[in-house]
Amino acid sequence: MDEWHVGTRLWASVDEVGLDLVRFDDTSRDAQNVSNRIPQSRRSVVCGRSWRRLGRRAVRPTTKTVPRIELTIHIAAPRERCFDLARSVELHTRSTASTGERATAGRTSGLLALGDEVTWRARHFGVWQTLTSRITAYERPAYFRDSMVRGAFARLDHEHHFAEDGRGATVMRDLFDFAAPFGVLGWVAEGLILTRYLRRFLEARNREIKVVAESDAWRRFVPPTA
Repeated sequence: MDEWHVGTRLWASVDEVGLDLVRFDDTSRDAQNVSNRIPQSRRSVVCGRSWRRLGRRAVRPTTKTVPRIELTIHIAAPRERCFDLARSVELHTRSTASTGERATAGRTSGLLALGDEVTWRARHFGVWQTLTSRITAYERPAYFRDSMVRGAFARLDHEHHFAEDGRGATVMRDLFDFAAPFGVLGWVAEGLILTRYLRRFLEARNREIKVVAESDAWRRFVPPTA
């Protein structure tokens, strides 16, 4: 991977389907010639070990959009039931079976409440990782938020909102804010890989909550006294 040694320049052209990397050296061509090869329909950013090492000729973006995933799903079940299922450790484990996720420390069973912490271990991108989150806001049955305490992300907050639709059903809405590590390289990963991966991950989880909430299976995850 000699392309990534100090002094190497990379222009990253970002679109919906992937990442095209065009390498150039100071002695072979300048940044303008390379940028002319990138279609206008794509936005370009400069990647490297650090912005400082890229030099004055690199064009640095003036703003950075914080990634946010917003999902909404309609569930034919009372919002109290949906709220409790969304904070069930066991149902979360079931809904993320594809990654082998399990709770290894903190609150490892039952329903999470304000102040509870849980450490999850799961396999993402072929690597086993751990993440500890805490319930930092809690208003049953309308809203709760879990935030990363320790883990691979630079920041991660997941808000869960539950609203009645007026017909006895629930509109469940997720707001998922995160920031990848590793500076500008993390920024590229946010746009190309993480956002798409995490959206699919959350959509699968929400579909499982819906299936359980709309059947008698919800009783296995919510105790009568909840």
